[in-house]
Amino acid sequence: MDQYNPGDQRELTVPKTVGLAYSQALQYLGLTVLASGILLGCYQVFAWLKTGTWHAYSLLTAFAYMLDWLRTLSRGRLQRELLDWINNPTDRLGLHTMVTGILGFVPLSLVLVAVGLLFFMGTLRSER
Repeated sequence: MDQYNPGDQRELTVPKTVGLAYSQALQYLGLTVLASGILLGCYQVFAWLKTGTWHAYSLLTAFAYMLDWLRTLSRGRLQRELLDWINNPTDRLGLHTMVTGILGFVPLSLVLVAVGLLFFMGTLRSER
């Protein structure tokens, strides 16, 4: 058992406290993203149990909302090339099929849970 030594006062330095605050902020962000993924999955299950219809939310849906939100924030000045290419491709048709297939297949709730766990577990590892 360690004995108290008055000459051995360990204080946190400024960089350590800033790093600790940063780590805690990332931890809370990870927990928030994790909780939102779990809640989205629970919502999908309960809606399916109630109506018998599965409401699928994929990464493609999230990107469509995000691009529309960014276009709204920029008051229409944001180039619509990417959104137009996703909705109605005129070139790179194979790439379009691959990107929309992958983004349309991956469930958003699974991605939120995985990213939340990565953030949370990464900050736990850095605190050691």
